[in-house]
Amino acid sequence: MADYDPAILRKFAQKMYSRAKSIIATWTLLGFLVGGGAGFFLSGSLGGQRSVSLEVGPVFWVLLIIGALVGFLIGFEKAFWLKLEAQKVLCALQTEVNTRGSSVGGVPKASS
Repeated sequence: MADYDPAILRKFAQKMYSRAKSIIATWTLLGFLVGGGAGFFLSGSLGGQRSVSLEVGPVFWVLLIIGALVGFLIGFEKAFWLKLEAQKVLCALQTEVNTRGSSVGGVPKASS
């Protein structure tokens, strides 16, 4: 059986925070690309043009911004839950530090 190692819990929590940051960036970029792509094709079809041109109109910009905003909000929500789980791990670790008689994870027990 493996021994208890609080450093693993700290590392796990840090990885969850790092992953939360990358999730926000990834979803924002995905929303930006989807919104921009939809805006690019819809701006041409709404203007009565049947061929795809490189000119973009206000529909493109509106959908680009909306897509990025929706992507950011989705990523923010997913990141929130990861951060919450990381906080649960850190809270359990702090409870261990506060209730144990000796030091845990290199953090000495606080004196009263």
